[in-house]
Amino acid sequence: MNTPTTKPGLGSYMLRYGLMIAAIQIVVLLIFYLLDFNPFTPGKSIINLLVNLLVNVIILRVAMIKYRQVNMEGRITFGQLFVLGALILVFSGAVASLFSFAFYTYYEPDLMMRYAQDALESYEGRIPEVQFERMEERMMDGVENAMSLWRILLNIAISSVVISAIVSLFIKKDTTLIPE
Repeated sequence: MNTPTTKPGLGSYMLRYGLMIAAIQIVVLLIFYLLDFNPFTPGKSIINLLVNLLVNVIILRVAMIKYRQVNMEGRITFGQLFVLGALILVFSGAVASLFSFAFYTYYEPDLMMRYAQDALESYEGRIPEVQFERMEERMMDGVENAMSLWRILLNIAISSVVISAIVSLFIKKDTTLIPE
């Protein structure tokens, strides 16, 4: 006698893989902190971006393939993949950002200011004065302003949509077709 089995829902994937991505990003943040790695200076910002992007893409791809195989019996549409990916990335980004906000606000309140000043020093004399002043104003506003958390969350939502769309394009939609 066959008993029906329940498949994990979209929320289950969002929680499982979103928390996995967030946990890895938090570990990366803490490793960078322990290594005194300023993620805002030229060169190091690219390394930070690539590490986080790589984590997002690899885990998102694993989640999408598993969802296609387990929940959709090998067939899935771009839209279904896109929604799954966007939900996972928005959730993971929100969790990691809230941790970062709490870490930089309560545990190391002066660290963001030091990071911003180090980054500004690395650009001083390398870009036009007007551009430097605008960059300095934006950086200091972002460091001192609590609204920066909302800007970060908005940026996460936008980047989540873009990354999800790109990764969704590269996932095979139908694995049930037999090649001839």
